[in-house]
Amino acid sequence: MSGRKKNILMLITNLDFGGAQRVFYNMSEGLKKEYNVIECVFNKYDGVSFPTSNMLIDLNIPGSSNYISKIYYFILRCIKVRRIKKKYKIDICISHLEGADYVNIFSKSNEKTILWVHGSKFYDGEIKGKIGWLRKKILLPFLYKRADRIVCVSRDIREELIRYFKLDNKISVITNAFDSNTIYKLSQEGIEEKYKAIFNSKVVITSGRLAIQKNQKALLKVFSLLKDKENYKLVILGDGPLREYLTNECIGLGLKTYFAWENQPLTLDYNVYFLGYQQNPFKYISKSVAFVMSSGWEGFPMVLGEAMACKVPVISTDCPTGPKEILAPSLPYEHITNKPVFAEYGILMPMLQTEENAYEIWADALTRILQDESMLSKYSKASEQRIKDFNPDVTLERWKEIVNL
Repeated sequence: MSGRKKNILMLITNLDFGGAQRVFYNMSEGLKKEYNVIECVFNKYDGVSFPTSNMLIDLNIPGSSNYISKIYYFILRCIKVRRIKKKYKIDICISHLEGADYVNIFSKSNEKTILWVHGSKFYDGEIKGKIGWLRKKILLPFLYKRADRIVCVSRDIREELIRYFKLDNKISVITNAFDSNTIYKLSQEGIEEKYKAIFNSKVVITSGRLAIQKNQKALLKVFSLLKDKENYKLVILGDGPLREYLTNECIGLGLKTYFAWENQPLTLDYNVYFLGYQQNPFKYISKSVAFVMSSGWEGFPMVLGEAMACKVPVISTDCPTGPKEILAPSLPYEHITNKPVFAEYGILMPMLQTEENAYEIWADALTRILQDESMLSKYSKASEQRIKDFNPDVTLERWKEIVNL
């Protein structure tokens, strides 16, 4: 193997807009400097949010909700990927997201297989029911034990894999990286004329897919409970399957809400502004007084780090996993946040459950934080300081060590 570059296959389910997809792109671009990198995606039906300069192979195999079709398409993917591995003499295949992990393992030949775990499996709210039990108890243990290496994006995911899946010496932790200089530069771009007036107000902002995981429903309820909500605007960036559901939620909470996709007249009379998917979310985040993340579970959330790179104070649920590691690295894995924690680099908040007191705790704390200019200034500086710890060059060197083992 000496004398030639290693051939690396990067495998992912889709290249839609998302944290895992952004990490996939960043690492593919980084590794290509010293290795022959080929990218492979199940299909491009949802587009390519992060266009690559590497060779990109589209398997062009759809997903399905029918179990017979699922099995057929899975087998077809495994056959195609195995052929790709053979044709391009792949030395290492690195897969992202669970569906790609299965294909990586079942198409294995002589190459090293590395599974890149981006999120919590034990706490993932969408792994439930009989199929969820099967995944957690049978399929995931089978998958992880057959991988040559597992890389997870958080120390707490590593702890989870050890505790619940009985894994140990094959796990490495390489956190997501943030190109803070590039993000900050993008954050200084001007906002479109039609949105400028919104950001002349005090804006609380969040960004992410409109999906169960991101829990925007709970954030809307918190905002409706703010004692002085008329002095603030809540801006939500992103789109997704819960668009209509969240529309109805706003109506039920009595929040006057602007939806970019409904071509409403844009005025300052609204409490909440859904601005949809934005190619450059950073220019909006940087002009807000605080960034809030209400997720029910994560991995090592890109959006939280990106907000910190915009030098904005951050407030987040202490969800599994990532926020605690980013904002309060001195707190142990076992720590459970049941009241606001004003940590070293940001503010950790209790998980937003169905109990009313969780929402009241959030509303009271958020009111206090937003009125405290010195606290906002302190955490703005803390964000700028902390994000430097997640340098892309350091992350790339860690990956080279794994690749060269």
